[in-house]
Amino acid sequence: MDVMFWVWLGIIAASIVIEVFTLKLIPIWFAIGAIIPFILSIFNINFIIQIIIFAVAALLLIIFVRKYAQRFLFGNITTKKLEDNGDSQEQTENESQNEEDDEIIIPKKSTNVDDQN
Repeated sequence: MDVMFWVWLGIIAASIVIEVFTLKLIPIWFAIGAIIPFILSIFNINFIIQIIIFAVAALLLIIFVRKYAQRFLFGNITTKKLEDNGDSQEQTENESQNEEDDEIIIPKKSTNVDDQN
C-alpha cells in the first residue's frame, strides 16, 4: 500500500477526533472529503489528483452542507451577548428567558402612619 493510504486514514481519524471535541461542524467535512482520496490511494492514483479531490470535496461540503447540518443537529439557536460587570457572556434566548422567570419580587414595606404605631 502507498504511504498516502496511511496519510488519508490519519486525516480521517484526526478530523473525527477534533470534531468530537469542538462540535463546530468543520473537521467532519475534511474527514468526509478524505474518504474518496483514501479509496483512490488504494489503487495508487496520482498524489496530485488525490489532493485536488480532497480540497474540492471538503470545500464544497463546508460551503453547501454545513449550514443545513447545523440547523438539523442544533436547531435555530440564536445567541446574544450580555454585559455583566464588563465581561461579555453568550447565552441562548431560552436561558435568558428562564432567568427572567426565576426572578424573585420582594414587596416594599408600607410607609403608612398606621402601620408604624
